[in-house]
Amino acid sequence: MAPVIIVDLDFVATLRDDTNTTCTSLRGEDGYTARTSTCGEVDGQLDDCMGKWDERRGELADSLDAVSQMLTSIFDGFDGTQNELIAGLNGEGE
Repeated sequence: MAPVIIVDLDFVATLRDDTNTTCTSLRGEDGYTARTSTCGEVDGQLDDCMGKWDERRGELADSLDAVSQMLTSIFDGFDGTQNELIAGLNGEGE
C-alpha cells in the first residue's frame, strides 16, 4: 500500500498568511534610536546594535518571503490536485 499524504490546506493557508503578516511587520519597522543620558559609549554600542538589527531584519523578511512562496506553492499544488480529483469523481471535465 502506498503511503498516505494528508495536507491540511487550511493550516497551510493560515501559516502562509501569518508568515506574510510577520514579514510585512518586519519591513514596516523603522527601527528606533535608543539613547542614554549619561554615556556616549553606550549610545555608540546601541547605534551599532540597532544598525545590525535593521540589516538582519531585512534578511529575515527576505527569508520569510521565500517561505511564503513555498507555502503558496504547496497550497496551490495540493488544492489544484484536490479540485481535479473532486471534479473527476463528480464526472466533470470528461
